[in-house]
Amino acid sequence: MNQIDGFLTDLDIKDLKIASSLPLDKPTMLLVLGPDRSGTSLTARLLECLGGKNSKHLMLPNEGNPTGYFEDMDVYSFNDNVLLPRLGLYWHSISCVDWNCLTSSVRSQLEQEALDIICKNYSPISSHSLFILKEPRIGMLLPFWLPVLHRAGFDVKIISILRDPMSVAQSLKRCHGFSITHGGVWYVARWLAILVSIQKLPIVFIYFNDIFINPLKIINLIANQLQLALSNDIEEQICTFTTTYLDRRLRHFKTNKKDLLLDSNLPVVAVKIYNALLNVCRDQHIEKAIKIISSMKQIFLEAQPLFKKFDEVFNSYYYSETHIIG
Repeated sequence: MNQIDGFLTDLDIKDLKIASSLPLDKPTMLLVLGPDRSGTSLTARLLECLGGKNSKHLMLPNEGNPTGYFEDMDVYSFNDNVLLPRLGLYWHSISCVDWNCLTSSVRSQLEQEALDIICKNYSPISSHSLFILKEPRIGMLLPFWLPVLHRAGFDVKIISILRDPMSVAQSLKRCHGFSITHGGVWYVARWLAILVSIQKLPIVFIYFNDIFINPLKIINLIANQLQLALSNDIEEQICTFTTTYLDRRLRHFKTNKKDLLLDSNLPVVAVKIYNALLNVCRDQHIEKAIKIISSMKQIFLEAQPLFKKFDEVFNSYYYSETHIIG
């Protein structure tokens, strides 16, 4: 098997060690994290094979994602139309969130609105329940959403999906008109925001290409890493997922590791973060990546004035009357 396409070697399903049934002390929220265009929708659908229940109000499929987003529509709307505007940001901003711009009273009010959404779309909440939440904007808003999920009574566990920065940047260019450089810097911003907030939570990293190679092994990895139970019909669930949803055309763009350094428009820092997280997908030792990424974070923070100016210029174009938003 080509190691560029994925880490997994050929695997005999009979040799898989299915995770044993493990009791859940309280409702668990499987929070899917990763930059937009990284396969978060694919991952959310895969998690349904574990018996996870998604929101009662999902975003409908459209031309941008005809197989479905598996994304809470109310959480999306709240983030895009309420929380981000209060923070002076957009989903595509590369400058960091300044949480100090929210007064304690305003933040409490917003947290209550978010809590009401979670309780409405994920009720009834009972013990021995497993739920799925995916909305890519949450990745840049984790200091807000993690306390909300805990207040809602959930034990939060993280599934982070990694895709190479060039494929993400090309997809952003096709869908939203980003340049490759913009997409690469945005990729860095999203991963830094995610990584600084999840270090103390149960987490598993999965590689986008590996889902296409062997989704059953990925499900076993998730279940074992996060101590989740697998149902007796897991192989049937995976078969349904593979035949009805897993379409290799979802990959759109496919970049091997060597090609990442050939395009000078892709920031080197994006490739470094990707390579560090690629190793995490192999061994699940996030501590190694954190050491490397800490230095990158400092450089990124020092460049914030430049990024804020870029956001201002880009917003004036992106939301101009002559630009059709993708």
